[in-house]
Formats: sequence, C-alpha cells, structure tokens
Amino acid sequence: SPILGIIITIWLSITVQIWKRRESECIQVWRTTNCSQHELILPEYRGKKSVDARTNLIQKKDHISLEARQWITLIPLALFGLLLIAINFVIFTQLSSLIDDSNVKERIKVLLSVIVGLANGVSNNIFKKIFKWMANLVIRFENHPTKSSQEHHLIVKIFIFHFAVNYTNIFYYLFFESNFLVFSVNYVSTMVANDLYYFCQQRLIPWLIHLGKKKQLKVRIERAR
Repeated sequence: SPILGIIITIWLSITVQIWKRRESECIQVWRTTNCSQHELILPEYRGKKSVDARTNLIQKKDHISLEARQWITLIPLALFGLLLIAINFVIFTQLSSLIDDSNVKERIKVLLSVIVGLANGVSNNIFKKIFKWMANLVIRFENHPTKSSQEHHLIVKIFIFHFAVNYTNIFYYLFFESNFLVFSVNYVSTMVANDLYYFCQQRLIPWLIHLGKKKQLKVRIERAR
C-alpha cells in the first residue's frame, strides 16, 4: 500500500543517516581520516598495455575498452532477458486462462490461483538462475579491473531483470483482469513459492547434505575401529 511504502522510505532514510553518523564517529575514533582503500586488480583482468617479456617493449594488450564491451553486450543481454520474460509471461497467461473460465466455481478459482501462483514462483526462480548464469558470462567478457566494479555491474543487471520478471505478470493481472480476490491469492502464492525456494536452497538442502556427510563420517569412524 502507499502508506507502507512511505513508512519504509522514511525508515530507510533514517537508517542510512544513522549509519553515516556512526561511520564518521568510527573514522574519528580510529584516526583513519587520511587513509584510503586501494583495491587489488583481478588476476584475469587484461590491461590496456603490457610489457613484452622478450623485447621489454610496451604493447597494447586489450584492444577493446570496458565501455565498448558493455555496449557490445548490452543489446544481446537485453534481448535474452526479454525472451525469458516473454516465455514466463506466456506460461503465466496460459495457466491463468484456466481461472478465467466462467464455468469454474469461485472456490475452484481460488484453488487454481494458488496453483498458478506457486507455478509462477517456481518459473520465476528458474528464469532468474538462467539469467544470472548469462550475466556472469557477460561480466567476464566485459573485463572489469576490480571486484567491486564487477559486482556492481552484475547487481545492476540482475536487479533490473528480477524487477521485470517479478512484476510483469502482476501488473498484467492487476490492470487487465478484474478479479481482485484471485489476484491477491495469486500474488501471495507467488511470494510463498519464492520464499520456499530460497528456504530449500539456503537452509534445507545444505542441512540435508550436512546430515548425509555426518552419517558417512560416523560410518567411516565405526569401520576404522
């Protein structure tokens, strides 16, 4: 809701200002006002110039600049992201057509909207994984000199795609469909599916792997005895 958005905006602004004040206090207490941080150059970075080991002459190593590489990869990556969003949208609309059937009862529509929302959440996460894999390939091609530059450009690409793939279907259903109840259930189901995916990926699966390794270790210890 708009009220919640305003509250979150005010809270974030206050939090950032408190963090900045705390950072300034730490700088004064630790006497690091004149210190500067220098990042290490990545080993895979190809500089503009290099020294030939045989002739000791300076020669051009990378003939394409970082900006040129970004422009080269911009359109293909954007088209790839739009293709994934279009596929996800077609899947969503085909599943949503089952809900729009006038012969289906209201309770069945709510149940179908839950199923469609869960399926939408699963497909969203699958397409996010695919796009992240492609974005990592693009980042390697762009030849960033530092880790922070690499992470910054990767986060921007992933954030834009996540926003588009998460809210394209929601905007369509909100503005082109009239059943607000079905939309609400569908939206909540999608969010639950996303949370379940991250829970399984970050908690459940590592815990099961840990249990499996723990049992294997116990078996090896018993055999060693």
